[in-house]
Amino acid sequence: MNFLVQLAGTRSGLTKVQAETAYSAAVEQFPVFYKERSSGEWLGYLLSTGLVHAEGENLDITQYGADFLKFLVDARLAYDRYA
Repeated sequence: MNFLVQLAGTRSGLTKVQAETAYSAAVEQFPVFYKERSSGEWLGYLLSTGLVHAEGENLDITQYGADFLKFLVDARLAYDRYA
């Protein structure tokens, strides 16, 4: 999700190298979840679900991806909540 937030905050998207950096940070934060997922699978999922689109070496969030982020915020699912 952090990568989608980063993309939403740009005007022209991010590079695939920057996506790799975001993936590496996610692996460090959630090693069990990403243990069996490569960066290629992770990026492939974002592309195949329509959350992100690629143009050459550049990636950008789609309207669907932006709407998904808004849904997460509106449903209070975007970040961990504490009572």
